[in-house]
Amino acid sequence: TIHIKRDSLFIIAKGMVLQADSNYRGAALTIDAKNKITGIDSLQFKGFSVGISVSNTQLLLKGVNFIDCSLPVQNNYFFKNQILITVDLKTSSGNSSKPAQ
Repeated sequence: TIHIKRDSLFIIAKGMVLQADSNYRGAALTIDAKNKITGIDSLQFKGFSVGISVSNTQLLLKGVNFIDCSLPVQNNYFFKNQILITVDLKTSSGNSSKPAQ
């Protein structure tokens, strides 16, 4: 997992592929709640259970592909009373992707 703890970050990957190890089951990128905005351009995530995990932050994706990822983007929302809410996003095909239990 790559942990991002910067105020803002823009990644221009030019088609780079992040490939998961066959034994790894975590997120490829974890973006900290202190981050205000992250932009990712032309990056491929392949074989991850979670492509990108974000917490209370803005995520901009352009030309990003998720290949064989169980959950492309996981949104974790923290409310004032410290309750964690995880949101399941619909894929472009309209099918819901569920994380492994």
